[in-house]
Amino acid sequence: MQITCSGSRYYEPIETSACLDCALNKENDCGYSYRLLKAIFSTQEGDQRKDEVHVTDITGCLLKSYLDKKRAAPPYVHDLLYLFIGIAVHSALDFTDEHVQSEVTIHESGLIGRADAVYKDTLEDVKTTRWLTPGKLPYGEHATQVNIYNHFLQKDYLQIQYIDLSGPTKCKGCRIPLRMIDGVIQCSSCGYTPKSAHLGAVIYDVPSVNMQSFIDTRVAQLTLAMSNGTEPEAEPSFLCGYCAHVTCEHNHKRSMY
Repeated sequence: MQITCSGSRYYEPIETSACLDCALNKENDCGYSYRLLKAIFSTQEGDQRKDEVHVTDITGCLLKSYLDKKRAAPPYVHDLLYLFIGIAVHSALDFTDEHVQSEVTIHESGLIGRADAVYKDTLEDVKTTRWLTPGKLPYGEHATQVNIYNHFLQKDYLQIQYIDLSGPTKCKGCRIPLRMIDGVIQCSSCGYTPKSAHLGAVIYDVPSVNMQSFIDTRVAQLTLAMSNGTEPEAEPSFLCGYCAHVTCEHNHKRSMY
């Protein structure tokens, strides 16, 4: 696998082995140690997504999904950190007992995916974020993803478990985490009650939507593009600022190159 150096040693894409050697030789001004790099790279091994259509491929920009499969851009190491932390949290939650089944595989209608958790009557997806604002949920295409999973699993209730990696909301003055007091999230010291506070995690209830037409159309469009080598139309959004494909005219980072 190739990556782009997050430090100042390499200016062209390199293999992960060269990145690891750099860390072992203590030339890693990026701040990433050998163990951290090794762990991050291990989460990227065995990716079989190139010739498959996954749920996340059809919920966002089809051009990005196409380029990810056909002309994947070597990611910066620090960009992989977000994925690594998310995978670590998901792995910790990945268990099955008498109440819940985790990592339920979906492979139907030309589409592949894994639902995070299925209860008797509830489908739950987990999303990690930072500086969570409950009033702005759901983020991005998260609700669409959950509805696609439920198209195949048919549960009565759909939920997204948001986890804020920055922790519970803190009091701006006292700088301590807020608490639930008499049903209100507030500062236990001064009584400060912000409008959009949380305790580090929020469960968002997703309305159920019929996804049959959306799934059929999006899978057909991406499958056709992949088979004939024709790029789909770009679908610009705020996510363009996070996209690695700087050749796209909508990419916000084009001016950097």
